[in-house]
Amino acid sequence: MYKITDLLALGDALERLDSTMSLTKLSALVSAGSSQMVSSYESILDALRRVFLGADVAPTLVGDANAGNAGPQPGARLNYHANLRDLTDSAAFQAAVATHGLTIASSV
Repeated sequence: MYKITDLLALGDALERLDSTMSLTKLSALVSAGSSQMVSSYESILDALRRVFLGADVAPTLVGDANAGNAGPQPGARLNYHANLRDLTDSAAFQAAVATHGLTIASSV
């Protein structure tokens, strides 16, 4: 289930930038985002972070594991959501949201 949560969290950020974002567009973007499915969400997130936060952002950790309900989440998941939050809280991202100035191509 955590992969769906991660995907929807990323999709929510993208929809804030592009009101025409859909599950179809999100799926196409993720498919094109990496040659390795395990890192596709992180690749898209890092590309957005480079656009809004600068080229020197540290890569998001890649992990395909879930700690389950009985303990803390793995470091890679915590890092993913912290990086996503840093992106969406940034002044540059907020300015782009305010102007609705981004359209993500549907034929990625």
